[in-house]
Amino acid sequence: MNDFETKVHLVFDFYKCSRNRPIPIIVGDETKGTLVPVTYYCRPEWVSLICKWRSDNQIGFANLFENTEEKTKNWIDNILLPRKDRILFMVYTMDSIPIGHLGFSSFNFETQSCEIDNVVRGEKAIKKGLMRFAMQTIMTWGKQELGLKDIYLKVLSHNWHAVRFYRHLGFKTLHSIPLYRVEKEDMISWEPMEDPGGRIPEQYFLCMKLEE
Repeated sequence: MNDFETKVHLVFDFYKCSRNRPIPIIVGDETKGTLVPVTYYCRPEWVSLICKWRSDNQIGFANLFENTEEKTKNWIDNILLPRKDRILFMVYTMDSIPIGHLGFSSFNFETQSCEIDNVVRGEKAIKKGLMRFAMQTIMTWGKQELGLKDIYLKVLSHNWHAVRFYRHLGFKTLHSIPLYRVEKEDMISWEPMEDPGGRIPEQYFLCMKLEE
């Protein structure tokens, strides 16, 4: 484990174990909102919101399934929080209204890089522009607090609203990954395949990198 990996684990653990450790979203001299980490003291209303927002924004995800609050709580408790290299922040307005979430995941500790993860604007009619400021804030925080050198993300190619959003923030497409439909017992997903057997891709992941 190198120094960068150790720092990421310590910082994420600190935020996940804190009851009140928001990061201000500052634009110029004005505070526009806050990033509130999802912690081991997860608020019950977050489970409902994350579940609802996921169901309302299926276009942004590479798998479809019947979402429930029980499944969402299980994801938070057993997948999100135990991951030492993953963190999720709720995005709040200055009026304490949650409008979405975003985070970091998929670290490469050798290159000091990671991916922006789970970006969802849940309340689209409230405080337009705040998600852009939230993205800029988390990227700046990642560089200054964690020491990130590069930031990447993956977005489904047909989600043009998200693709434009990321391009305006300075992300450039590096390459695309073909995805193929896979039907499972309770879920439909689109996944890469080493040998698709002549199948035509149904979707693509655009792999993007933040360019300074």
